[in-house]
Amino acid sequence: MTKLNRRRFLAQTGKSVSVIAAAGALPPLMAEASSVVLNTEERLAKTLLAIIRHMFPHKQLGDHCYTPIVDALLDDAAKDQALAEKIADGIKELDSPTNRTWLDLTEAEQVEALVRIEDGSFFKMLHSRAVWTLYNNHEVWEALGYEGPSFSKGGYLARGFNDLDWLPNPFDG
Repeated sequence: MTKLNRRRFLAQTGKSVSVIAAAGALPPLMAEASSVVLNTEERLAKTLLAIIRHMFPHKQLGDHCYTPIVDALLDDAAKDQALAEKIADGIKELDSPTNRTWLDLTEAEQVEALVRIEDGSFFKMLHSRAVWTLYNNHEVWEALGYEGPSFSKGGYLARGFNDLDWLPNPFDG
């Protein structure tokens, strides 16, 4: 028997609600409650995506380069209650100084809120998980102009490393 985690519960609930709603047997109040649960998960994903985009702002990268980080975080949080609580508490901390959610803040206010928590464990956890996932993506490498590791190509020395024509030659004395 497989363990029922939050993500699986939401998926199963969504399927069940869809079947019941299609049959016309779902009271409107239950449909609204289910919608709130699903919107909470969607809000969480959008918030994490926006936070990570602020942490690693590359204009040439689309959201599809950042979503694997969010998906991995949500999958891990579904299996680890402590991680789920850390994420929830971190987002609550971002929301708390204002009467608005962090997503509803202006870009400047969002950055200010992130700077306020950058020494905390939530920010550090997101940073360490995101840096590895983002910069280990070959599509990101291509977009940023990184050719990848050099050892399979004979190293950097014979591939332009010493072509520093924009610096004075230190041996021309």
